[in-house]
Amino acid sequence: MKIAVIGPLTMPTVQGGMSRHCIEIYSRIAANGHDVTIMCGNAEAENFRGVRLQRVGMIKKGRWDRLSYGLTASLAAARGDFDVVHYHSFTSSGFCFLPHLLHPKNHRRVVATIHRLEWQDEKWGRTVRALLRTNERITMNTADVLIAVSKNLASSGAQRFPKAAPIHYIANGISPIAEVGTEVLSDFGITPNRYVLIVGRIVPEKGIHLAFDAFDQLRASNRDHNYQLVVVGAARDGENEYVKSLRVRADASGSNIKMLGTQTGDTLAALFRGASIFCSPSFHEGQPLALLEAMSVGIPVVASDIVAHRELIVEAGVLTAVGDINQLATALGELIFDPNEASRIGARGRAFITESGDFDWDRSAQETERILIP
Repeated sequence: MKIAVIGPLTMPTVQGGMSRHCIEIYSRIAANGHDVTIMCGNAEAENFRGVRLQRVGMIKKGRWDRLSYGLTASLAAARGDFDVVHYHSFTSSGFCFLPHLLHPKNHRRVVATIHRLEWQDEKWGRTVRALLRTNERITMNTADVLIAVSKNLASSGAQRFPKAAPIHYIANGISPIAEVGTEVLSDFGITPNRYVLIVGRIVPEKGIHLAFDAFDQLRASNRDHNYQLVVVGAARDGENEYVKSLRVRADASGSNIKMLGTQTGDTLAALFRGASIFCSPSFHEGQPLALLEAMSVGIPVVASDIVAHRELIVEAGVLTAVGDINQLATALGELIFDPNEASRIGARGRAFITESGDFDWDRSAQETERILIP
């Protein structure tokens, strides 16, 4: 089968969970003998892990990059010799009707995976948010088959779009965290087992500024903890105003807050292995890969009480009210000063990941392949 994939703007450089999902899933499907092409706005190579990368045009400035990419990629897929067109991200799927429209006699199978509800992102203005909600409606009413990476996305999608195609739940997988030493942490001025870790895109909806506020509150208390807050990740559009504001605060904190930018490989593994607590104060999520990976190695999690976190954490972490700095500071402080409880919570998280059996890239690829190629 010939499969076109639309979603990642850049490959092989991975910008977020959706891009990681695509390369993990499709490298496995390609290994089974299928011809897979990922349409990219910026294809940095011709092939990667057995997957063909095809560059398509897009507007690279401003916030119209994904919408323009969705149009050009849809046209390329519709004109190409593909059996299946698989969309990822509502920001790119508004033109998913084109593979049907341009080939009415030779029906192309259109599949869409729901990773999150992008129109919720704070960065969008009223016009773009309305367009993204329109994209969602078009996608939900056009796709022959739908996939959701979390149970809550599947159930909410079915409730809001009762006439949509069936929505299949296929979880993200977890890439094993390498068992590496933590010596490299000294290069960053970080003490192993004495820091709270955040990993993800540096965008307002991740609530990273709330963790900064919570740490300020902890430092203002009379209890001396000597813990650091370590933030790993970057914004897709570089040093925007939000990133700059966080960096100013980090610099002003001395060594208490570290912003390390994007990290990969053994360095990222060491940062996970050396962390005492993983923090995810997001306002909304789909199915956060970094949180799953933290749980998989037994790091206790403090996260905002949103549906996506609630689905994963159950009793394997501490949930705090969304946007509540006091609760976040209290929860972090309790785990910092009670390492035994932190260890128990971490063990429950690791057990949840192990026992569920859902979070496996091989299994996710097999289930996706069965849906794409019935």
